[in-house]
Amino acid sequence: MHAVQASRDLTAYREQAEHNCHPVPGERGYRATDWVKPVLTEGSFREYQQLVGAAGSEGGLQTGVPSESVLEDATHTSLRIFPVVHAAIRTGQGVDIEYQSLRHPEGTRRRIFPHALIQAGVRWHVRAYCERAQAFRDFNLGRVRSATAVPVSAPATGAEDVEWNTPATLRLRPHQALTAAQSQMIRLEYFEGTVGLALTRRAPLVPYVIQAYRAALDPDRELPPAFLLQVHEPEQLPPCARWAETSDGGVLGS
Repeated sequence: MHAVQASRDLTAYREQAEHNCHPVPGERGYRATDWVKPVLTEGSFREYQQLVGAAGSEGGLQTGVPSESVLEDATHTSLRIFPVVHAAIRTGQGVDIEYQSLRHPEGTRRRIFPHALIQAGVRWHVRAYCERAQAFRDFNLGRVRSATAVPVSAPATGAEDVEWNTPATLRLRPHQALTAAQSQMIRLEYFEGTVGLALTRRAPLVPYVIQAYRAALDPDRELPPAFLLQVHEPEQLPPCARWAETSDGGVLGS
């Protein structure tokens, strides 16, 4: 029944936007044309996120009274790029990308095999095996300038991403420079009055959590009021939980 309904929906859509998609030879599906234009939607990335289950409710805060949220997607992710990456994750195949980084702002070409999406605060990343680095890396989707599907199976899967499958516990405490009264206030605000907070996450995601909490890694230099929390014993974190850009432009533990 679902297939029949999907076929009907596609037929109805093509009647309204016949130039937006074309059948894929040898497959029971359609692919967007290069000149696709939104017809039934606004064409925003957030709408696409909802359709593929990569975003929460668009309705915002449901409080029953006027309310606002400052959370926004800062990453400008092309609607031509995200579907290619999303499909590659589902099929376990590759993507040829042009990627910009701080080390290579002019962009470099590389082949990646993505296995997971990451929403890191206001940005979207993809976790992927990089053929050039022969290792797993995080890539900022906003820095991907082009993406082309490659029908090649991944040489390494998410199950083989050792760092991704390594849990790491991040311990947060009130900043050491706060007074006793300020420290107690922060404990009540963040930790329900307890000494601190322990969060266990996939090791490569820990740096994003530190950013989200704006916690100091170097409390002697990163001071209040910009930093109200600090990471307790950061040296105990595994290397892959310490964020650094690599020489090839990907992101991993230093």
